[in-house]
Amino acid sequence: MKSEKSVTAVPLGHARGLNRRRGYKYRADGGQVRCVPGCHLCCLETEMPLTLEDVVRISKLGYDPAEFAEFRDGALRLRNVGGRCYFLDPGGKCRIYEHRPDGCRAYPVVVDARTGECVLDNLCPAVDTIDEAEFREKCSIAKRVVSNMIRE
Repeated sequence: MKSEKSVTAVPLGHARGLNRRRGYKYRADGGQVRCVPGCHLCCLETEMPLTLEDVVRISKLGYDPAEFAEFRDGALRLRNVGGRCYFLDPGGKCRIYEHRPDGCRAYPVVVDARTGECVLDNLCPAVDTIDEAEFREKCSIAKRVVSNMIRE
């Protein structure tokens, strides 16, 4: 049985739905998180922080950091345009998916700012598709992003 408790987390993506899952049962088949077709909730009003590596990787694609990033809440983050991530196309697809920021790669795993522990963002309708190994892998990425995010 799952129980949920609200937490404050370092925003990696869309943070309004954050809940810590206790007694979470992971998938047993070792599969990866499966996004719901057509879903891009994590790309709406994103709070995704950026690392220097993210900025360099995306800039190499020809994008100007002054256009896709902005300092907000003490960190360099992906810019929202009309409430949507700068890279979200009108059809709901990421224009840079293969080169997306590491925080996007870690999602729906985020870091609880109070405890430093990784938690799942329940805003994501695909949280039940993540297994324990993937959770650990994404947790490692999320913690690296928090350590390396560009701060004001």
